[in-house]
Amino acid sequence: MKDLTIDHALRATWQAVSKMYNEEAKNYGLTMAIGFTLLSIAPKGGTPSTTLGPKMG
Repeated sequence: MKDLTIDHALRATWQAVSKMYNEEAKNYGLTMAIGFTLLSIAPKGGTPSTTLGPKMG
């Protein structure tokens, strides 16, 4: 049997978390990307669109 590396564990975990968030977002008619964008916008005063790109990667 092949040894599992930390890369595999991290990738599998992130994929599971991503799937969970996408399924929850789907309940509200959104995607994970839209939810992350909304979380990145400052509640008071807003956030310029030019600063959202770097925050989202």
